[in-house]
Formats: sequence, structure tokens, C-alpha cells
Amino acid sequence: QLRQVSKRGKPFTMRHYQHEAVDLFHAKGSTQGGSGTIVLPCGAGKTIVGMGVMEKLQTSTLILTPNTVAVRQWIDELLDKTDIPGDQIGEYTGLLKEIRPITISTYQIITYRKRKEKKGGLSVPGVNGSARQNQNEYGEGLDEPLEGEQSVPGVNGDENSSTVDEYPHFELFSARNGQGAFCNGTPVRVSGPTELDQAMLCTGFPYDIHDSDVDNLDHFARLIKKARAIRRDGAAALDLCYVAAGRFDGFWEMKLKPWDMAAGALIVTEAGGRVSGFDGRDLSLGAGAVLATNGRLHSAMLDILALGRS
Repeated sequence: QLRQVSKRGKPFTMRHYQHEAVDLFHAKGSTQGGSGTIVLPCGAGKTIVGMGVMEKLQTSTLILTPNTVAVRQWIDELLDKTDIPGDQIGEYTGLLKEIRPITISTYQIITYRKRKEKKGGLSVPGVNGSARQNQNEYGEGLDEPLEGEQSVPGVNGDENSSTVDEYPHFELFSARNGQGAFCNGTPVRVSGPTELDQAMLCTGFPYDIHDSDVDNLDHFARLIKKARAIRRDGAAALDLCYVAAGRFDGFWEMKLKPWDMAAGALIVTEAGGRVSGFDGRDLSLGAGAVLATNGRLHSAMLDILALGRS
């Protein structure tokens, strides 16, 4: 059931058009309902409509979303605004494989493809040895499994090769240390802007943004005042590749995992960009914070990131 007061203690009720959308879809349980498409504008509360439909149907549900960020947002909303127990909600992504009465996954999961099995794992310097890269068979914008021992230039300088497969658009970003960066075999290079007011930036926000004060909003508030625009795509590995390809001029994010950064960091470097931590030092995969730019904007972004919380 939907709560009248959310778990965060805020009053909650569906708006009239959300009720109307639920009723149109459900159609009082008749054969005229239960299938079709509900179209609402951005910000209209499509998640709320979905939860309203679930309340009507009272049945096991599979929810498909664009990416893992949206999966986590759905889980947060269900826990906050419904009385569904947490152990009845499952996340089925590249990181977790839970099948429960309410299972939330991504669109890509229905486009399964078998990957060629590869040997070895990803060596992440500074993170207690070797972490096996996620064998993601559904292409969610995560780094591809890498062959052999891998590293990132600026961490230990070993020879490295990296790939990031962006499945929905059939783009494969790749790089090898000293041999350049590529998208589907075509060389890519970082962009040219030298000033922040010319720059298209990208960032992301941590999954615990509702509960933690370390939420990236301080950096975002300062940079949005300086940059031409800022986007949020929800896949750090791809955001790094888009910096390498010149689609974004800079990207920063915190609280990432090594597999979010490792391949993309090399691809940016090989495309002529610069990658570091927020302090300007060589990237530490264990620290979880990354700044990647076309190189020309790096110092300016570092100065702003160094300001920290007000």
C-alpha cells in the first residue's frame, strides 16, 4: 500500500492527474486495462504512477529502467512511499542479481548477448590487490571485462588496454597505453574549449545523496555558475569516454568504484585529456573521486573543487 506519510516523515499523496493515469491504465481490472503506455512529461511523477498501478494490481512486478542509477532511485522511492518490505525488493543489475517479488532492472537485460570468455582480472593499485571486473553481459555502460593485469597510467605506468561498451548505441570505446583512444575503431580526441564559460560539463551524484552531506551539491552549485551547461547521464564509465570523444569538456564525480573509473581513465588519457583526483594528484582508484577534462580546463576545475563545502 502507498503511505500517507513517507518514511522520511513527509506527507504523501498522489496528485489528481496521477490518480487519473493509474485508473486509465487499470481500467477497474477489466480486459480493457493492464497494458499500454502512459505518457507524462518530465517531472510529472511517472514513478508515483507506477507505484499506484502496483498498489491496484497487488502482484509480482518487473520494473525496467534506463540505467542502474534509476534502479536505485526506484528502490529508494518504493521503500520511502510504500509499505513493501525491503526483502521483497530485488535489484538485478551488473552488480547484483536478485530476483524477488518486486524486481527492478534495466532495459538492456532483455537484450542478452553471450560474451567471449576472457582470462584474468582488473588489477587496481591501492585497493588491496586484484578486483575481478564485473562480467556484465547486458551492457549497462559499465567497463568491459579486461584481459590480463590492468592498470591506469599515473598509478603505476604499466602497459594497459581498456574497453567500455555502450550497448544501446553500439559504441565500443577502447584504448591501449601509448597507442591512442578509439570509438568503433575510429580515433577520438578531447575537445578544445579553454574557458569554463565555454564548457559542457558532466557529473553524477552518489546513491546516498538523501542521507549524506557529502553529496556533490557544493561542487555542482559552484560549477553550474561558471560552466556553459552541466549534464548528468548516470554512467561514470561512459561519461569518461564522452570526455575522451570531445562530447563533454570535463567530468567530475565522487564515491565511485574502481570499475567505474579504471577503463575510462585510460581512454581519456590516450585521447589527450587529463585525469586526476580532486586534489590534482594522480588518480587513486581507491579514493573514489575523479576529475577528467580536456586538459585545458583542469586547473580551473581543480580550483573550484578545492573550495569544498561552504
